[in-house]
Amino acid sequence: MSAVGNNTSDSTETRDDVMRTKAPMEWTEKHDVLLCKEILREEPYKYKKSSVNRGKAWSTIADTLNYSQDPTFKVTQRSVRDRFTLIQEKYKSRNNKATH
Repeated sequence: MSAVGNNTSDSTETRDDVMRTKAPMEWTEKHDVLLCKEILREEPYKYKKSSVNRGKAWSTIADTLNYSQDPTFKVTQRSVRDRFTLIQEKYKSRNNKATH
């Protein structure tokens, strides 16, 4: 392996390692609201499930949130998808209880 290839690989691993080793971000209502606003703006659901474009949309959402200063975010593409899934499930659960 060349030194250049090694450095590129290391920088990617370093970023991933930092995301894994730091304490997990604690989600607040303010975080959730900003996440939902970004989802509405980026519209990842207009793309086919598991498509490259849909993945890019989720990555764009994560990158945009990571630049936020108030509140601050430390998220990945996967974490924003997982959090939104949780928000949806809680909403559906509350709606089902209210109708029964």
